[in-house]
Amino acid sequence: MPPGGLSLSRLPGLFQPSIGGPRNGHRWLIDSNLDWGQDLPALKRYMDHHGIPTVKLGYFGRVDPRIYGIDYTLAAREPGPGWHVISVNFLVGRPYYLFAEGKVHTIDADYYAAYRSLTPEAVLGHTLFVFPGDAAVMQRFGPKQHRQDGGS
Repeated sequence: MPPGGLSLSRLPGLFQPSIGGPRNGHRWLIDSNLDWGQDLPALKRYMDHHGIPTVKLGYFGRVDPRIYGIDYTLAAREPGPGWHVISVNFLVGRPYYLFAEGKVHTIDADYYAAYRSLTPEAVLGHTLFVFPGDAAVMQRFGPKQHRQDGGS
């Protein structure tokens, strides 16, 4: 525990209302300042609650999501069939690399640009954006809208 008893897992919740609160934290901080994989357990709970057996994941982190029981494949550049979960760092254009499917993948600033105009079904912990792959479901929310309520 850090000095003063502050729990690091709650830091994204400390963004002041004057800057839009935690839902706008990614406009001020990215990288491990905001997302270090802390919301993978929330993703597993979401998958279980909604009966989602596997996702296509663009996850900014080093811990293998399978540790949490998450069955996944690497999310493609373009949305397609299935559920897609993209880290906020990739949505805002943070370049990185990740290990998936037995190899290293370079994620450039626009790798997941096609997701930026879509409305997520849910945003888990302000770091993982969940997109349904069914075009009809995506149209239900329309582009450029933004739900923060968990999509239930």
